[in-house]
Amino acid sequence: MTPEPTDNPADELLALCDRLCDGTLSIDERARLEALVLSDAALRRLYVERLHLHAHLWQNSARFSEAPLPTVMRHVMPTKAGRPWRIAFPRRVQAAAVVLLVILGAWWFSSTPSHPLAHLVEARNARWASSTLPTEPGSALAAGRLSLAEGLARLRFRDGAEVTIEGPAELELITYQLCRLQSGSLVAHVPPLARGFTVLTQDATLIDHGTDFGINADRDGHASVRVLKGEIELRHNQGGPALRLLTEQMAAITPEGLQPVMALAGEPGTQHQANGEAAFTQELTTASGRGAAAYVSSPGTDRHFSDTLLLLKNAPNHVFQRKAILRFDLSSIKSPQAVQDAQLTLQFEATGYGFAALGGDARFVVYAVTDDAQDDWSPDSLTWATMPAFSDNAGRVDETKAIRIGEFTMPQGVLRGPMSISGSALVERIRNDANRLLTLIVVRENPLEQSVGVVHGFAGNHHPTLPPPTLRFR
Repeated sequence: MTPEPTDNPADELLALCDRLCDGTLSIDERARLEALVLSDAALRRLYVERLHLHAHLWQNSARFSEAPLPTVMRHVMPTKAGRPWRIAFPRRVQAAAVVLLVILGAWWFSSTPSHPLAHLVEARNARWASSTLPTEPGSALAAGRLSLAEGLARLRFRDGAEVTIEGPAELELITYQLCRLQSGSLVAHVPPLARGFTVLTQDATLIDHGTDFGINADRDGHASVRVLKGEIELRHNQGGPALRLLTEQMAAITPEGLQPVMALAGEPGTQHQANGEAAFTQELTTASGRGAAAYVSSPGTDRHFSDTLLLLKNAPNHVFQRKAILRFDLSSIKSPQAVQDAQLTLQFEATGYGFAALGGDARFVVYAVTDDAQDDWSPDSLTWATMPAFSDNAGRVDETKAIRIGEFTMPQGVLRGPMSISGSALVERIRNDANRLLTLIVVRENPLEQSVGVVHGFAGNHHPTLPPPTLRFR
């Protein structure tokens, strides 16, 4: 039964919220609920509080599922000794009535079959942590927590909203239109039927208006939101004016408040893993002798840098491109012609920049510079245009001055771990490099489809825990 119109918008909103939570909201009622939420800041706060209450009661309903109804009633309407109900009876009943209905609904649903909030559609290269929900693809999901250590997982909520989380991430499902991103990254596609889909972070609330968007969040209350297509509303828990973000806009969230809207920035595991290392008898790193390691960014890249990782990206626009350059000092190899086998190993780590869900598998290529005159470069002065074997294409080099010696692919969602190349082309360069300085260039060969795709990175010479690029041989 549709709630009767009322002169009190708050009462009407609460009635519509109840229908939303029990899954009986019609399309017309959904439009009315959205209009109420957008019309008034107090109603927006009431909407969030109401859904919070429903989520809390739903999550704790398990402890009532086997309790007799009188026990549930005592939890809802406790009495105080010596204070008759009739003193504040009408007011108390009115305040408790809605809470009673929601709790009894949760109590009843917990002991009878109910529709799931979402389904886990797909998991790619996933490694799960301490989730409270099933993690097998195809599983129906009730309220609870998904904790993804690595990889990607795609969920489809009851109304059609699709959310892809990227490990490491923790997502809490509250209702079929409300979830909380505790930490990590997600990318969402919200069709018209699911308008109003809401994502909570530690300090803010995102309300969708038919959108593709992405969020990065950490446990300290910092987050960033990027609208790929459509429109969202962003509100901070501390109050203040809401922000409306449209296509190709972004905004940052801090514990103190929302940062101004700005134009979308270019950014917001493994076959060939190192193995058989015992077979190699010697090794060099880019920190040995005259070795060096650096990366360069295309002109116009004004954010997202690292002192510890060497960054890689091949974006569809010209800014935010990156290539990595390595130099190994081969002078300590006493008999280069005796080298039989060699392996280059790079230690990848998540950068926190961009969305892996938008990137697909990443194919990386390693080139060796053949022009010895270009081995004399300094990490401190190297630029996009002055790098060895320069090409303005982020996935290429000047192949008149460098040759391809190997490649590896990182599956979508895999952002960390050792990656290696080996083979005769690498051995040949070690044997025949005339000035005993070997410069290598690492690029992502296949371009991203969207500029907000993931930035990959591997440890350079100054990483506090991971080894620098390493060349092993025998």
